[in-house]
This record gives sequence, structure tokens and C-alpha cells, in this order.
Amino acid sequence: MQSRVVLDDRGYDVAIALYRVCNQHSETGLEQLERTLVESTESLTLSQESNDAIRGVFATAKSGNWTDAQRQCRKLLEDQVTR
Repeated sequence: MQSRVVLDDRGYDVAIALYRVCNQHSETGLEQLERTLVESTESLTLSQESNDAIRGVFATAKSGNWTDAQRQCRKLLEDQVTR
């Protein structure tokens, strides 16, 4: 069982965008989102936990495994819900 990841606000926003990109299997969208993250790192940083989780989803999607990337993203988003 994987542990719960707590995303910061920026990480949550990125996870939402990443979920959409993975759902669409959009390589172009993935590249654009990653470029946006790289360009905005000076002003908008992610916590280490958020960064690690998001990078893991990016790696899975880049390998072409869109379904697993989408599942990882969904889990990240579900982890944010307090029950």
C-alpha cells in the first residue's frame, strides 16, 4: 500500500493539469506542461514531496504508459481529500 502524498497548492494545480493531459494521451500537452513547470521554477516552487510525486507521473507518462500515469495522478488527487 502506497503512503498518502500531501500536495501543496501548486502541486495540486499541476496534478489537475497532468491528469487532463494523461487522460487525453497528449504528448504535446505533456511537453507544454513540463516546459511551463521548468520555466516557472524560480517564482512558483513545489514542495519536495509534491515535486517527487509529480515527476513520477511525468516519467510514467513519458514512457508511454498513459493509463498508469492517469491512475497515479488520480491517486494523488484522491489523497488530497480528507475523509
